[in-house]
Amino acid sequence: MKKKYDASVEKLAKLVDKKKEPESKEILELLKTTTRSFDEIKAFLKGENTEEDG
Repeated sequence: MKKKYDASVEKLAKLVDKKKEPESKEILELLKTTTRSFDEIKAFLKGENTEEDG
């Protein structure tokens, strides 16, 4: 029973990773062309308040 459970968990983890892969690639492509600084992006991802553009 444990082996079957572990195999199912591993399969699910692989499917989740596969689903996230295109999103990760898109984010990396957007990061290459952004005018935002690393600190601005990091603050946004953390949900911290940043000054908005005028």
